[in-house]
Amino acid sequence: MTWFGAPVSFAIETGTALLERRGETYEPVSFADLVVGTTVSGWAGGAIMESYPAQATASVIVVEDGGRP
Repeated sequence: MTWFGAPVSFAIETGTALLERRGETYEPVSFADLVVGTTVSGWAGGAIMESYPAQATASVIVVEDGGRP
């Protein structure tokens, strides 16, 4: 993931919504569906630490349509 062109590392917690975009709908997925190489979008649930890479806790992670390796 990138934030202003820089990489972001997201922590996923029990409250993080994990979804997959399928056309114009979203379906729930499990943590096991998030494998290396999967294209995702993420939304931070609070502050983004200005480290390198930036770090944040994800509120939502979406597996993009066609994003599976």
